[in-house]
Amino acid sequence: MNCAICQCDDRHACLDVETGEPCHWASPGLCSVCARTVQAELLGLTEMPPANVELPAFELFCLVSAAQLAMRHPHFPASIAQSVYAVATRLQAQLPPTLQRFAAMGWDRTNDVPVGNASTQRGN
Repeated sequence: MNCAICQCDDRHACLDVETGEPCHWASPGLCSVCARTVQAELLGLTEMPPANVELPAFELFCLVSAAQLAMRHPHFPASIAQSVYAVATRLQAQLPPTLQRFAAMGWDRTNDVPVGNASTQRGN
């Protein structure tokens, strides 16, 4: 197994500069040195300037839809739900007006249609 970030492995461990010890597996595919670095960088995200991203409108719509779907998952982390919703609704606001309203329907579970529901198919 290799670390997904630094590529160290069981034979070639990173040296932890804080402890002087070789790294160990913090989780599958992530060594302890990289795990600590990731944690520090995640905590520092609030201090970073806003990111500017340009997306084609279709990809923007796909991201909003994907966020809506992901947030339906029963194990979606409540700790990030508010942030994901805030980002997705800001993206949604950049769509044309009709698509904004259509995308807004995706936040309301009463608009959910079970897959394979015969009443949603034309001709039934």
